[in-house]
Amino acid sequence: MKQKTHGDRFFWLGCGLVGIVLLILVFRCERAVTSVVSTHSAAEQQALAPASSGGTIYAMVAMKDSLIASAGSVERDPFLVVEAPKPKPAPRKARPAKKRRLPAPPRLTAILFEEADPMVKITVGSTVSGWLRNGEVYKGWTIVKIEETTVEVHDKHRTVNLSAR
Repeated sequence: MKQKTHGDRFFWLGCGLVGIVLLILVFRCERAVTSVVSTHSAAEQQALAPASSGGTIYAMVAMKDSLIASAGSVERDPFLVVEAPKPKPAPRKARPAKKRRLPAPPRLTAILFEEADPMVKITVGSTVSGWLRNGEVYKGWTIVKIEETTVEVHDKHRTVNLSAR
């Protein structure tokens, strides 16, 4: 017969130690599962009564898992990304309409009144027009009527009577 060497002894000794460690782990695992399953609420005790009376520890674990699964909401997808609603901007207050300032009316500079062909010169701002007749336009002002001492001018917003002083 062959003599056992030190390597053979250590191999069998190692296998024995691994077996003992596995047994310890299995017993600890069973105790942990039993302690979790044994802590029941009143509703769980009623539901688990058939399993605990004649069932094994695995039947009790299966029953506990089914209770947990039925308690969860199935309608919501747990992986659905929900974006926060974007805040709506505050409604803007209506600003009062700015009153447009009408341009200053022109000033009468000169009148050349003849019955046949009257003419007039007007000043708009700082510029003086040339001689204008009825119906002619200068810087937006239309000459409507020329009389001996007055001139009627019109722009798109109003009509103004200018008089000689």
